[in-house]
Amino acid sequence: QSNNTGKHRVKRIICLIIALTFIIATLAACGNESGDDKSSTSSKTESNPTVSDSPSDETGESSEEDSLYGKNLEIKDLDDRIINVLCRDWGGNSIQGYNGEIIQRSDFDESKADSVDVTKYEIRKMIEERYNCKIQGILDNSTAADFNQKVRNAVQSNTGSFDIVFDAYGHSNPLVTEGIYIDLFSIESIDFSNPWWDQNAVRDLSICNKLFFACGDINTYDNDGTWVLYYNKELLEKALPGTNLYDLVYTNQWTFDKFAQIVKQVSADTDGIDGMSEFDTWGLGTETYNIYVHLIASGQTICSKDGDDEPILNYQSESVFTVLDKVLDLYMDDSNVMVANGGKYNQYANVWEETIIKAFREGRELFYMGGLINAVSYRQLEFSYGILPIPKHTASQDSYSHSVSFHNMSCMMIPVGQSDEEYYDLGLVIEALGAESKNYLTPVYYEKALKAKNAETEDDEAMLDIIFGSRCFDLGAAFNWGNIISEFMKLDKNFASRFEATADTVRQAMEDTIEAIKANN
Repeated sequence: QSNNTGKHRVKRIICLIIALTFIIATLAACGNESGDDKSSTSSKTESNPTVSDSPSDETGESSEEDSLYGKNLEIKDLDDRIINVLCRDWGGNSIQGYNGEIIQRSDFDESKADSVDVTKYEIRKMIEERYNCKIQGILDNSTAADFNQKVRNAVQSNTGSFDIVFDAYGHSNPLVTEGIYIDLFSIESIDFSNPWWDQNAVRDLSICNKLFFACGDINTYDNDGTWVLYYNKELLEKALPGTNLYDLVYTNQWTFDKFAQIVKQVSADTDGIDGMSEFDTWGLGTETYNIYVHLIASGQTICSKDGDDEPILNYQSESVFTVLDKVLDLYMDDSNVMVANGGKYNQYANVWEETIIKAFREGRELFYMGGLINAVSYRQLEFSYGILPIPKHTASQDSYSHSVSFHNMSCMMIPVGQSDEEYYDLGLVIEALGAESKNYLTPVYYEKALKAKNAETEDDEAMLDIIFGSRCFDLGAAFNWGNIISEFMKLDKNFASRFEATADTVRQAMEDTIEAIKANN
C-alpha cells in the first residue's frame, strides 16, 4: 500500500507541474530545498533560455513543491532532440529487480511495474516534456568486452549512437584510457557540487583532475551495489536475548572485534550430523571478496591521491597488513564462518545461492554480507531482518566506510564526439534528471529497500543514511591495476609476499593509466 501511495504522490506532483506549465507565462520547474543549488547556467548560453520558477511563487500557496531540489535549473527547448542511453543489463538469476537507469525495458507496464521503475518512468516523461526532447535507449546484457566494443564502434564511426552510458567502472575503465569517454568536468552545464551528485564519488573517482565516472540520484544500481550487513533479528534474539545491534552502531561499539565475537557465539552444529556443513547454523555467511570490503570498512584503500589528483599505491603498509591479518583469522575459521567460494562447497554450480544465501533465507544465518540488490530476493522471508553498516575495524575511526562493488554497480559515463553546444544541452537534461531523481526517486528507493527487508523501523532508515553517507569509491578497485583485487580475495595469510610479487606489475599498470589519461583526454 505504501508503494502505491508513493506512486500516486509522484503522479499528483507531476500533474501539478504540467498544469502550471500551461497556466503561467514561463515554463515552471520544481522548487529547491536549500540555497546550495548552483544554477548559474543561464548566463552561459546565447539563446537566453527560460529559467524555472517555483510553482508556489505564482500561486502564493505553500506546498510540498517548495522543498524540492532544482528550482533554478535552466530550461531550454531542445527541439525534439533524441537522447540515447545505453545501459548494461545486470538482471539475472541472482540479481532480481534491476530494470535500467533512466530508461525502462521494452515490456514496461506502469500498472504492474515496481515503484522504483514507475518513478524512473515518470521522471523521464517529466523531463521530456520540460525540455522538448525524447529519452530512449537499450539495456544490453553482452559481455564486458562486447559492451565496450559497441561504445567504441559508435565513437569511432561518429554515429553518435549513445549520449549516456551506464556501466560498472570495473568494466569501463579501458575506454577511459583510450579516450572514449569525456571528462565530465568539461561539460559546462553540469555542476557536480549539486546535492544530487554523490560527493564521495566525485572526490574519490576523479583522476588527474578529470572525472569519467559519476554516481548520484540519477542512478540506483550504485546503491544496489553498495555492500551492507543483513541480520536476522529473530535469530539474534534467540541466540543473544536483549542484544541491540543498532545501539552498538550509535554508541561507536560496532567494531570488527565485537562483530567477530557475536559471530562465534551464534554458529552451531544443528543439523544432527557431526561437523559444520552448509546445513548448520552460522554466525556469518560471506565470500572472499568481502575480505577487501572489510579493508575498506577499516578506512584503508588500495590507493590514495596526491596533490595533483594522481593515484598513489598504499596497500603495502603495516596498517593494511594489520587489518588483513585480523580479518583472515575470522574468515579462515570454518567452524564459525561459511565462506561460499572458499573452496569447501565447489560441488555446487552456484556456491553463493546454495550456501550463504540459502542459509539466510532459511533462518540459519545471523549475518549475511552482500549488496543491497540481494534484498529483492529476500522479500518473501517470514522472519524480520535488518540492515547494519559493515563494522569499523576499531572504535578510533572517525567514520564508517562502505565499499561499492566494482562490477555489480552502475555509474554514468558520456562518450566523446559531440559539439560543445550538444554537450551543454545534454548536461541540462542530466542535471534535471538528477534533481528530480533526488526529489522523487531516492525517497521511493528508500521505501522499497526498507519494506523489501521487512525493515520498517527508524533505526533501519538511519542505518541506510550511515551506509550511503560513508561510501568509498577506491580508484584501485575501479581500475584494478594488475588485477590487484584478486590478491585480497584469498584465504591465505601470505598476503605480504603476494603483494610484493605483483607490485611492479600493479605500479606499471597504474602509471600507464595516468599517462594515457593525460595523453588522450
